[in-house]
Amino acid sequence: MDTNQKINGLLDLQKIRFEKFKQTRELEFKVNIALWTLIVLVGYYFKGKLHLNDPREIIIYVLISIAIIVCHYFLWLNPISKSEERDFEKVIAYQERIEELVEESNLGSKGARTSNELRRDYRNWNLFLAGITFLLLCILGLFFSI
Repeated sequence: MDTNQKINGLLDLQKIRFEKFKQTRELEFKVNIALWTLIVLVGYYFKGKLHLNDPREIIIYVLISIAIIVCHYFLWLNPISKSEERDFEKVIAYQERIEELVEESNLGSKGARTSNELRRDYRNWNLFLAGITFLLLCILGLFFSI
């Protein structure tokens, strides 16, 4: 296999991995929107039917909200981020290999983020998304307590 065939093969692999990364990102977005829509619909459905007046009801609501947020974060956001991180690291690895074959070291991977930076970025993004879920549940709780 000559160098051009290797480069073309690696470019194809890079494109495939990047497409997988984009598909995972789109799926993450759709599921988060669905969860947030479900929270709003539950609020709309129970409008006028559910009131959080008793402290026990408030505690139960808070516990359910915490369970939703923890499950959303650990069972959905973290696994998706790890998948995206693996895909992104593979794209960078293919890019670096292509650069080695082309013998061009200034094509851009020098500025690529490290794994720790990626993890920090994904963690911050996950906290932001979980924060939106938390905010919606707080608003819903306030709505029920009025």
